[in-house]
Amino acid sequence: MNKSRILKNLLNSNETLIMPDAYDPVSAKLIEKEQFKAYNVLDTVFLLQLVILKKMILLFLRISNGPVIL
Repeated sequence: MNKSRILKNLLNSNETLIMPDAYDPVSAKLIEKEQFKAYNVLDTVFLLQLVILKKMILLFLRISNGPVIL
């Protein structure tokens, strides 16, 4: 059975599927060691975009003298 079919079967099952995020090879190995049935691989570019967005929001709030909650 191919990987896409395995994932589809997991998603269609009645059990709760916990899918942790793997950010790098180390986190992927930890997830593998803990024997999760599936996991997400996050793109580094996506993570960098989130960091940049957060910094832009903080800068905007400082400039506008608004409260910094993040």
